[in-house]
Amino acid sequence: MTNYKSMLYLLLLVLIVILPTQPNYASTEKVSGKITGVVSHPMPNWFKDSFLDFADDVDEATSKGKHVMLFFHLEACPYCTRMLVESFEPELLSKRIQKDFDVIEVNIKGDRLIQFNETLALSEKQLAETLGVQATPAIVFLNKDNKFITRVNGYRSPSRFEQVLNYVSTNAYASVSLESYMQENLKRNVYTLRDHSLFSSDTDLSVDGPVAVIIEDTSCNDCAELHARMLGRDDILQQLEKFTVIRFNAETDAQIRGLDGQVTNVREFISHHKILYRPAILLIDDATIVKRYDSLPFSYHFREGLRFVADGFYKNELYKDYSERRRDELLAAGVNINYKE
Repeated sequence: MTNYKSMLYLLLLVLIVILPTQPNYASTEKVSGKITGVVSHPMPNWFKDSFLDFADDVDEATSKGKHVMLFFHLEACPYCTRMLVESFEPELLSKRIQKDFDVIEVNIKGDRLIQFNETLALSEKQLAETLGVQATPAIVFLNKDNKFITRVNGYRSPSRFEQVLNYVSTNAYASVSLESYMQENLKRNVYTLRDHSLFSSDTDLSVDGPVAVIIEDTSCNDCAELHARMLGRDDILQQLEKFTVIRFNAETDAQIRGLDGQVTNVREFISHHKILYRPAILLIDDATIVKRYDSLPFSYHFREGLRFVADGFYKNELYKDYSERRRDELLAAGVNINYKE
C-alpha cells in the first residue's frame, strides 16, 4: 500500500510539471476608464415644435412681438444641462423667455434639414459648422429680417443671461453693442476680486512662454466659482504652473503691454478682443491667443485646454482632434473622466 501511495504521489508531481500552466487572464486584463457626468437632459416642452423653416419661424415670432432664439446643443452636454436647469426651467425666467422668444433647439450633430432662408438649406450639423459653433450651448438670436443679432457661447449664469435677453427683447441692439449694454446694466459689487498665489504682477502679454490671462470684475457671478472649483484643484494648478498667470480687473484702465508688444490698457484690450464674459480666460503662446474660454469651464475641459497650450499640442493638431485623442488615451489607461466636476 505504501508503494502504491508513493507511485501515485510521483505521478501527480509529473503531471504538475508537464501540464501547461493556464494564464491568469483576470489579473492581466486591462480595465478601461469610464466617462461620467454626461446624463442627457430633455429640452423644455415649451420649446417651439418648428418645421425648421426659419424664415417662417421669424415671421411668426415677429407677428407676436417676439424674437427667434436658436438653442444649439449636444447630446449629454453638461453645460447645456446646467443652463437648462438654471435658466430655462425656473418659473420666473421660463415665463420671461416664453413671453419674448420662440426657442428652437438645434442639435450640432443632427441631420435634420433646416431651410434657413430662400437660398440656404442645410443640415443641423452643417449650420453649426457654418456658424462656427464649437462650445455648447450656443444661443443665437435672430431679428425680424432673419438676420443675426448676437450670440452667447457656452454657459451663462441666470443673472447674466437675463441681461442678454433684455438686450434683444428691448431692441437695444439697434443702437448699442452688447458689450456697452452689459457694462451699463450689469449689477456691480456682487463679487470682490480675490488674489491667488499664482497671479503674477507682470502685465506684458508678449513675454516668452505660455501666458494665462484671467479677466474678472465686480459684476462677475461666476468668478467665486472659478476660484473655489478650478483654482483650488491640484490637477489644475499643476498645469497652470507652466504659465505666467495674469489677472486683469476689467473695470480699470491699468496700462499693459498687448500681444503686439505695444502699450495699451485693460479696457481697450478687452474691447479689441470682444471679451464679454467674466471670468474670461485667454491662453496665449508666442503672443497669440491659442484658446479662450468665454464661459465657465468644468475642470476636465479646463485642465486639458491648459495642457493643449502649455505642452505645445496646438502646433500640430486642432483642439477637437486633441480632445478626442486625449479622451481615448486616458480611458485606455484606465483613467475615469468626469465631465461635470
